[in-house]
Amino acid sequence: MAGCLLVGTLTLGGCASSSPTPPASPLGRPSLSGASELPDVAELTCDGQGTKIETPVIQPQPDGVHVRITNTTDENLGLTWSQGGANANPGTHEVVLQLPPGRTEMGCGTGEQAALEELDVKDPEALWVPDEPDCQNGAVTGNADPVQGAHGDKGDPVDLVREMSQVRPTDTVERAGYPESENPVVRVVRDGKVVLIAHFFPDGYGGWLRNSYTACS
Repeated sequence: MAGCLLVGTLTLGGCASSSPTPPASPLGRPSLSGASELPDVAELTCDGQGTKIETPVIQPQPDGVHVRITNTTDENLGLTWSQGGANANPGTHEVVLQLPPGRTEMGCGTGEQAALEELDVKDPEALWVPDEPDCQNGAVTGNADPVQGAHGDKGDPVDLVREMSQVRPTDTVERAGYPESENPVVRVVRDGKVVLIAHFFPDGYGGWLRNSYTACS
């Protein structure tokens, strides 16, 4: 996402009795036992009277938590979860949410009448990287409001953050959230603490526009 060495397939005679090492998962993260047994799409049914989550325990995909919503009514319903909401129109469609691992309440309905059920997101592949800053003395935030049709910056969002004036040469700059999310999140780690978070979204022309950032004071 074996033998004695994780980095190769060479088997040494003296290690023949060792237990096989699970294959490495993408991004060099260890593959944990049981990961393949969890569904990677949450199946949710809305019938206008309540919400039924067919798969109450799931694992994320590299771009986020996939939720397949089936609205059996003829009405436009709303999907609600702990951190936000989305449309749940009649029929079946799939959304990808940036939900961190853990339990969250989710449901669909009309306005305040959404019936919530619990969804438990496990992360056996350790895909999620925390995306909250660790600011003890306050923070500075910035939000961009680009005009329609604006062209963003080319390149990797990680490299774009490295060029920010707040970033020091000794800082660690890396993707946060899920590694293949459509709207990248980048974090800056300094002395073991997350001191800056930057959010990007695609400009439609192969570049990236900065949506917002939070930097520790």
